[in-house]
Amino acid sequence: MKLYNIGYLLKEGLRNLKSNRTMTIASVAVLVSCLILTGAATLFSMNIGQAMELIEGNNSITVYLKEDMPTFMDATDGLAAAYCHFLQMGRPALEKGYNSWKDYIAKNPDKVK
Repeated sequence: MKLYNIGYLLKEGLRNLKSNRTMTIASVAVLVSCLILTGAATLFSMNIGQAMELIEGNNSITVYLKEDMPTFMDATDGLAAAYCHFLQMGRPALEKGYNSWKDYIAKNPDKVK
């Protein structure tokens, strides 16, 4: 494109902007409102993200134990707790175990160097 063509395009563009003022104002107003809405949505999502990070840092777990709990617990108590967890998980099906080291290597080739 030659230099005199650019001058012609600018001159015609400004002349048309003056002759079509209403449409020029309308299109500029639409662009400005779209930019404002996009910026507001971005700021809103950033504020929500910051609030979630703040809330995540304030989480804590509190455990309450009865005072009449026995001080000594043996292996059967651990077994009972494990069995309770097993039942709470809905009795998950376990994978079939390995019969030998060859069987383990055959099923897990990525763990062997």
